[in-house]
Amino acid sequence: MGNETKSDSWQELLSRAKQAAAHAHAPYSRLRVGAAILTSEGTTHTGCNIENPSFSATLCAERVALANMVSTEGPEARIRAVAIWCSEKNPCYPCGICRQALIPWCGEGALLVTESADGAAESLPFAGLLPYPFANL
Repeated sequence: MGNETKSDSWQELLSRAKQAAAHAHAPYSRLRVGAAILTSEGTTHTGCNIENPSFSATLCAERVALANMVSTEGPEARIRAVAIWCSEKNPCYPCGICRQALIPWCGEGALLVTESADGAAESLPFAGLLPYPFANL
């Protein structure tokens, strides 16, 4: 999957995530995170982290991008890939809440593509991040 990470389409998605990170509001952690979701229809939706003094009210970039996707395309939209860029030297991965929030919208074979500030990139199947998701019963 390493070659797929550096493909032009993934680089464009990572570029959009990096652009979104420039808008992050991160006065507490100083960690700027941007996310870009590519849907199965080929559209891209972005988000950045928005920190709040009440830490539980903080919004992660991934959930902001998800809200953007659903509010724009509706609940039938499906995720083909999620790209995350962060201002750290190590790649960022979605937190547990974001993994659970995103998985219902992930189409079969959805990928996670990450890139850190130093350019280290990786792609992996999104489903592998949450092997036992909470599901409607």
